[in-house]
Amino acid sequence: MVRIFFIFFVSFYLFFLTNIKAQNEKEINLLEETINEKIKFPKDYFGKILEGKAGIDYQNQKSESNTQNKDLLQSVYEMEVSGNILVESEIHAAINPLDTNNIIISPIRQKPNDQTQVIDCPVYFTKDFGKTWDVSEFQAKPSRENVLLAGGGDPVLAFDSEGKAYNTWINLFFTRIGNNYDSVFADMYWAKSNDGGKEWIRSANDRVGRGLGKYTLNSTYGLNRMLDKQWIAVDKSNSPFKNNLYVVLTEITAGTTNNSRIKLFKKMADADTFLTESVQINKNIYSLVQFSSIDVDHKGTIHITFYGNNGSVNSLFYSSSTDGGNTFTPEIKITDFTFAGSRLIPGNQNDRVVGMSQQRFYPCPILAVDKSEKSPNAGNIYLVWTANGINSVKGDGMDIYLSSSKDKGQTWSSPVVINDDEKGKKVSQYYPSITVNNKGVVIICWYDRRHDSTDNKSHYYMTASFDGGKTFLPNYRITGSETNFSRVGLKNNNFGIGEYNQVLASDYYAIPVWADGRTNDGNLNIYTAFIPLDESLLSVERVANIYNTVTIEEIFPNPAKNKISVKIIGSLDNSAEVQILNYQGKIIQKFDNIIKQKNEEVLEFSLDKFTSGIYFFKLTDRNNYIIKKFIIVN
Repeated sequence: MVRIFFIFFVSFYLFFLTNIKAQNEKEINLLEETINEKIKFPKDYFGKILEGKAGIDYQNQKSESNTQNKDLLQSVYEMEVSGNILVESEIHAAINPLDTNNIIISPIRQKPNDQTQVIDCPVYFTKDFGKTWDVSEFQAKPSRENVLLAGGGDPVLAFDSEGKAYNTWINLFFTRIGNNYDSVFADMYWAKSNDGGKEWIRSANDRVGRGLGKYTLNSTYGLNRMLDKQWIAVDKSNSPFKNNLYVVLTEITAGTTNNSRIKLFKKMADADTFLTESVQINKNIYSLVQFSSIDVDHKGTIHITFYGNNGSVNSLFYSSSTDGGNTFTPEIKITDFTFAGSRLIPGNQNDRVVGMSQQRFYPCPILAVDKSEKSPNAGNIYLVWTANGINSVKGDGMDIYLSSSKDKGQTWSSPVVINDDEKGKKVSQYYPSITVNNKGVVIICWYDRRHDSTDNKSHYYMTASFDGGKTFLPNYRITGSETNFSRVGLKNNNFGIGEYNQVLASDYYAIPVWADGRTNDGNLNIYTAFIPLDESLLSVERVANIYNTVTIEEIFPNPAKNKISVKIIGSLDNSAEVQILNYQGKIIQKFDNIIKQKNEEVLEFSLDKFTSGIYFFKLTDRNNYIIKKFIIVN
């Protein structure tokens, strides 16, 4: 779910809210908490808007992507405000099953000082396997005009079996009559693309669902229902439900007890609207249900997991449907777990993670199913999550856990810890993502702080299993530079990295996509890596910031002997630097002052002193870098 920094607007309201909370200090108003997190305006701007001094007219908004010569993804930051940087995080991505060269990515872009559009979820796309990127002109905005967009987010993407892309997101907005607010809306929208993410089409009824209320000055603004944190999946099998689009989410209603439910919404393959009726997944009553996840297997079975809490015990549950989402099995408990403690989840406060606000931190349970009939482990179900123990706190900090099922979710394996760092040492690992490729390779990625004794700085890691989750390769560090999480929220009201990233896969590559703050000034960029999938997992073949206007077109010859030539396309800064790294990541040689001309450059580097082996060419430019592998044979 998108976590949005909440701003109290007037002194009277602060007094009013304090008294309300004093009366209910032991209860959680989930609807209030969720709305508060969605609101995006800083205090001073919210005050001005409430006084009727600002409005919004989307018809007059200029697209941020109206630029020319877009063979590479240009810096949207620099195009919008010269010299300033806009933070983008909470990233989702999808890969086209018909053409794996086609990848789409959508983050939350925050503009906290912009009264007209405080939030956006742009869509970036590549059609050449990440060598070049472009940005769609699509804007994830409300379908009605003349409204105040106050928050939202939660971009989630998927492709169907025919290569059609789907996009879903949330807008929280207000309508007004004159200078007075009239109604509050929390709409979940959807759109589709038939061209790989460049153009997006919205139907006449483009809502998955709606929360609506008459505006009032209270803790929920009059909103009495909200649909939160959707995940989506498309049936890509040859079942009778092929290409149905399914959305699982949490429905939250007013009150402090039994006010959340896991629900499924669906759109039939050939329909232009979602069905009005939803199906409730959880059969039992919980103090809180949230954090659902969904996937569809190669036979059309829908698999759903979710978090449930009955007082003091945190648990994960599983349910499934074999009739296209009309009915679901009673939930089965997968496991209990312990947690670090956050606004909704009880836990050990000593394991709080620096840079992850108490409002936002959650176990991030993500589901993936082996959907390939050719895989020896077809039908296996895998679930990853963040926890600091199962039945009791282990004392190692937060870890990445995995449980799997080989019998359609009826039984689940005992949870195992995926991160292989030294035990007994308190280290934070968190926010996993998981996917399974068409060959059955299970790929897991996460943030990891094992290298930092202060537990502040994170790298991004991954591992893979080639035997259905029985064993995993040694954990592999993807990033070459760390992110100091004590600084990630400096430019987006402590929203930080948000709540999820995504890992994709083709038959031969793992493709993690994550929010990266290596500049350590509060800026967050989208990074992606292309990692060859083999059991030796030799190297990251390419790592790149997708905003970078520079690409390494070619290293030749490769393998090389005495020298290499590197063709670079794009405009480099005069401070650009090249490093040659060995397989262990150690810097073997540096090259400074390498730039002689702009736009296209072929650079030559002598390799006389290098021994045979695998090396990496690292080009650093304006705090961004690109890495490409090459081989020396002497």
